[in-house]
Amino acid sequence: MPIPPSPPPCAPPPPPTFSQANTTPPKLNRDEAKGRGALLGDIHKGAKLKKVGVVNDRSAPILEKPKGGGGWW
Repeated sequence: MPIPPSPPPCAPPPPPTFSQANTTPPKLNRDEAKGRGALLGDIHKGAKLKKVGVVNDRSAPILEKPKGGGGWW
């Protein structure tokens, strides 16, 4: 009689609920607060995108064109 397979490993514990989660913001010193403010300001400004004059749209399917001559028949 064959040996039965071992049971699967235990699943990881579920994530904490909102009532158990740490919701207090971290205490930042003055330099950290300045750096964070500058980072958030840069994010809010957004990235400057380069203007593109001509759009090279290659999204259409490529169809094979029959090549003339060179066949057996």
